[in-house]
Amino acid sequence: MRHLIAPPLRAVHSAALHVVGAGSYALRARPEDDGAMWPALAVRCRHALPAHLSWAAALLDPEHPLPVICGEPQVREFFHWLESLPNTERVSIGCERQAPPQGDPQAYADAPGPVPGDR
Repeated sequence: MRHLIAPPLRAVHSAALHVVGAGSYALRARPEDDGAMWPALAVRCRHALPAHLSWAAALLDPEHPLPVICGEPQVREFFHWLESLPNTERVSIGCERQAPPQGDPQAYADAPGPVPGDR
């Protein structure tokens, strides 16, 4: 009997983003930064996660953390909460701004800041 392995799932915040494309961010767990402490720290953070940030629970999975796509307000709220935790209870989380599709200047139309290529 042959077993198929499903690709890893990706957690995506289900609420509408305020700005699609240039205004979306990927939050990614960085267990390599916390080493052997990652599982214990992730469990503590996940238990301390407020209900209004429950969309980030997959990010704090102690064994298989998944990236989460969200908007800038959610990123700010998440990091504000994370920074409020004691140093000994924080996990390392990376944040990457998601680039819009190449060659799509309209994707930048509503985004704050300069448009790439404009000077």
